[in-house]
Amino acid sequence: MSEFLNQDDSFNRSLSLVQSRLKELRSTGTPNPQEYQRSDSFESNVLGWLPDFVKQGYNESVTGMARELAIGSKPFDIDNYNPSILQDIGSSMVSLFMPADLVLMAGTGGAAGLALKSATKRAGRMATKQLMRSGVSKKATRAIVNGGVERVVSGATGFGAYSGVANALSQQIEGSGVDYRDVLTESAKGALLGAVTSGIGVRAGMKGSSQAARVLQEGTAFGVISPALEGRIPTPQDFVYSIGTVMGLRGAHTGLHLANRKLQGKISEKQRKELEPLAQRLATEQVQSEIKIESTSNLYKNKTNSSDVVKIASATIDKNKIKRFNLVDNKTGKKSSLQEDVFRKKYTTAADRDFLLEKYRLYEIESGYTDSQIQSNRRFATNKKMGERVKLDDMDNVQLTEYSKQITADYRIREYKKRYLDLADLPQRGFLEHVLPRPMIEFLLPARSRAKQLTSRTLIDNIEKADIATKLTFEKYQVRVDKQLSKLSETQLKQISNALEGKEKLSGDLSLKTREIRNIFDDMYEYARGKGIKVADYRADYFPQMIRRDIADIINNDIMSLVGKRAALLEVGLPEKSVSQLNKFIQRKVESEFSRESKNTIRYLVNKEGMTYYDAFKKLQNELFTQQLSPYGNLEKSRKFKLPEEILERDALKVLTSYNMKLARRVEIASRFGLKGERAEALVAEIAQKNPAEARAMNTVWSQFTGFIESDPYKNYSPTGKRLAENIMAFEMSTKIALGTATIPNLSQFTISTAMEAGYLRTLRGAIRLGSKANRKKLEATGSTYHNSLDILLGTDLNLRSREGIKKSIKQAVKNPKNSLLNISNALATISGFKGVNYANNLVAASTAEIFIRDLHKIANSSAIKARRNWANRNLKRFGIDSSKKLSQEGLSSGMYKFAKETQLQKDILSDPIFFNNPMWRPWIIFKRFGYKQANYLARTLDREVAQSGNVMVPLRLIVGGTLGGWGVEKLRSAYIKGLTGEETFIESQEGLDFVKDKLKSVGTFGVLGDILEAEDLVSSLKFTITPVILSDLEKVTDGLVALQKNVETFGFGEIALRRSLKPIAPVFGTIPSRAISGLQTPKQKLEGLKQRKSKLKIKLLDKLIKGDTDLVIKDIKQWNSKFPEVPITGYDINFQAAYERIIRKNSRVAEEEAMLRAER
Repeated sequence: MSEFLNQDDSFNRSLSLVQSRLKELRSTGTPNPQEYQRSDSFESNVLGWLPDFVKQGYNESVTGMARELAIGSKPFDIDNYNPSILQDIGSSMVSLFMPADLVLMAGTGGAAGLALKSATKRAGRMATKQLMRSGVSKKATRAIVNGGVERVVSGATGFGAYSGVANALSQQIEGSGVDYRDVLTESAKGALLGAVTSGIGVRAGMKGSSQAARVLQEGTAFGVISPALEGRIPTPQDFVYSIGTVMGLRGAHTGLHLANRKLQGKISEKQRKELEPLAQRLATEQVQSEIKIESTSNLYKNKTNSSDVVKIASATIDKNKIKRFNLVDNKTGKKSSLQEDVFRKKYTTAADRDFLLEKYRLYEIESGYTDSQIQSNRRFATNKKMGERVKLDDMDNVQLTEYSKQITADYRIREYKKRYLDLADLPQRGFLEHVLPRPMIEFLLPARSRAKQLTSRTLIDNIEKADIATKLTFEKYQVRVDKQLSKLSETQLKQISNALEGKEKLSGDLSLKTREIRNIFDDMYEYARGKGIKVADYRADYFPQMIRRDIADIINNDIMSLVGKRAALLEVGLPEKSVSQLNKFIQRKVESEFSRESKNTIRYLVNKEGMTYYDAFKKLQNELFTQQLSPYGNLEKSRKFKLPEEILERDALKVLTSYNMKLARRVEIASRFGLKGERAEALVAEIAQKNPAEARAMNTVWSQFTGFIESDPYKNYSPTGKRLAENIMAFEMSTKIALGTATIPNLSQFTISTAMEAGYLRTLRGAIRLGSKANRKKLEATGSTYHNSLDILLGTDLNLRSREGIKKSIKQAVKNPKNSLLNISNALATISGFKGVNYANNLVAASTAEIFIRDLHKIANSSAIKARRNWANRNLKRFGIDSSKKLSQEGLSSGMYKFAKETQLQKDILSDPIFFNNPMWRPWIIFKRFGYKQANYLARTLDREVAQSGNVMVPLRLIVGGTLGGWGVEKLRSAYIKGLTGEETFIESQEGLDFVKDKLKSVGTFGVLGDILEAEDLVSSLKFTITPVILSDLEKVTDGLVALQKNVETFGFGEIALRRSLKPIAPVFGTIPSRAISGLQTPKQKLEGLKQRKSKLKIKLLDKLIKGDTDLVIKDIKQWNSKFPEVPITGYDINFQAAYERIIRKNSRVAEEEAMLRAER
């Protein structure tokens, strides 16, 4: 046998002989798989009542051929069926209405425009000239030509792809294998046939022919051209088939269009008009809320005394003219009043006049005002008499500012109304909501899909806009902060903190950096004030007072433990007697139960700040809430007390990063929802009037967005439980990601996201641009790198910046043991390269998005093909960009951030089911959110690009890029594991669709977490999907303990028992440690493991052999024997007898069960 194994030719001939005998077996009547399969297919048993012409259509469809390939026979047995002409036509029509056929036609029919663009442009210009010579109007001509070009291109690509797939399936059914030259030939024939036929239909339409005449002309052309392409003369049957095909294509197209709108629940024009009053009111209320905040930020400076700054509180109006302004001093709050003309002479705005003039001229143009309305508004702002014409240039800055309040409000109301009506037209229900009962799947719906009312969608839309603005604002300042501080040592960062507070004088470069940081603080202060935030008085030595994270957690645990014993500590306004009792209670507990850090802090406030124990407790409690949980921060509050120096964070970079996050969130939330979130509360209350359940869901989303949910005791673990949950998540991140091989598939993440959507050429151009440091900084300023990989995977907000170096992350982990697991997790994710690759993916996505969005804007405004314009507009609307307007930098940055957030699956509460962002659920859904988001992202992308736009390039890019990426991932992962552990990895040989499916799995559904799932079957995959990782680990630990018990009973307590018990528990520590630990197994245990793997592989090889995949069997055997020569696969394992017995065993059980079931019936 060894000689047999060492002679490749002999081995190959032997396997070929086995394959020949199996084929001979099928042709002789000897028991074979076909005899043991069911005598009737599922279709025959369940749908046997259907008319024969429908059965024939199903058999001849792509769906039916795929089914025949799967079961080995035609789905319906209609050998004795002799159809009439009408039945043949009906069968041709029916075949195009099958599921796979509809999807194929929908996915390819509207996709073109790329390859055929130049040709169709020229043809379109010629047709336009011809129609206009015939007297057709220019507008009608463009509509006819664009529609015709679109239909010709759609017909070519749709029928071309359909013909190619049908040919490939037909070849496989015949058992000859797929000749891709034949497939391409048939695709080309189908494309030509579809283009010519559609062109004839378009020509008939231009001449005003009836629908019946168009069908007849298209069918005749189809019946002539189809056989001509095959080199034969048309027969009557060809014309019958062609008429049925044309009618089927038309019906399928119409049905898909109507079904798509019905399925998605889009509103009709009548419903849209009925919603206009509601949209108008919501838009008006939103703008009024925003203006209310903005009006408090309009400051006016004295022309001769720059320290005299006032705000206009209100105006006295008499006979439609402004008489007086009521003023408030910006510093002292003192009130005063001035005549309108006196005020204009004394004060002015700080805004640039040319900027104001250009801005308001644009608003006037885009507002749609008539000249009479413009003049009326201008006269009111300048107190001019009726009939006088007023120029913008005649207004001073004060008048321009007052004028702006009216015209900008009208402009914004119109824009909001348009936006809200577009929101109403979004799908009411997704596919799953149509198929399954709503209560069954509602909890799995993304948060945005829970918004059904227009009011709910308005809330969601404002949350999304506030989120984007928050990230843009944060990065605007953080880029400057990082530039000054990111490379400084810990000592230097402390020195800068001291210098900012005036405690230390610095020189040289540190002095310059301190001055720039002060400028950044001042800019933040002015930005917040300019946005209407009631900021505290300015301080030249201001530096945020922030408790160190590790100390804050300790103090918070002590405070919450006390609150648990006395709930009154959460209340305010208690009577003096109750406060006195609580004061004594706190003093007693502080001295007896509090940690050293908490005890020292309370004592400091009592002794140094002169507080009672009760006051010290409440002040500290509020300080922690503001720092850790509140989205509002200390922007509006003057510092009332000092905290002990030893508990404060003195790292200037950490302090400024945290302060910046708070500022960005506070400002942008207040800008859209009011200083106290009153706009959101009003929307939720309105939603509750119609649907209380929907209102509760929207209120939860609002709470998650603001962060208030983190302080809700009913939705959080106790302090100890919260710490445990954080440590568990950090452990899972460290072991399953950082100590796994997740970095490798993460390298190919772009193939199933950025490149899939935007195209490989744009992605390559985007990646090349990253070579410039200036470009990288610009991309960071879009907010695309705001969230780090830990936040994305765990759903947390750990404030661990993505750009930390390896040395710094390790130092942080070593130095801060009380927060060790989180810091270790961060360090390991940095060392493994996972964070770096994730950061690079985000930058590539943002860079590519800039190119993509600019191209979309150009296509939307210049493409001659309506389908391409619609496609571009649909994508631009998704980014919040109006193609009819000039592309602004703000709109571009917002679109870049949104593209990166979607494609790289960044943290986004609106794309997650609501329960995903419940603090108590987080430990139980570690890594599950990634799989969910990836699947949801792919589904939404394919629906938008394929079902709605007919863009077949997206799935093609996914298949090609994902397959190549998956192949590369497997090769790199095998080499990586072998390099670190010396262990060989066996990769089963595959081809065709199985090869594609397997490689897509490596980088597809579960993306960068593919190495976590090493399941060998569907059941294991489903088990992974629904089982929390924590429980899986506990199960493995239990298995390890059980194995240890059994091994001790067998071998006694010693080396053998311990080494044999390592295997079950090893996966808990991640892929690499697991492989290393497995290397500690006993020699016999290793051999037993290999024999088990060989046994499973043998079954797969026999199945492949039975299917006829001899070449794959040979490859697998050679690979196995090369890597594991100690347990080779020999001719005793793979032979005719083994294959025959496998067939009999596999199929006889099915036959016996079904026979007994029929007998029972």
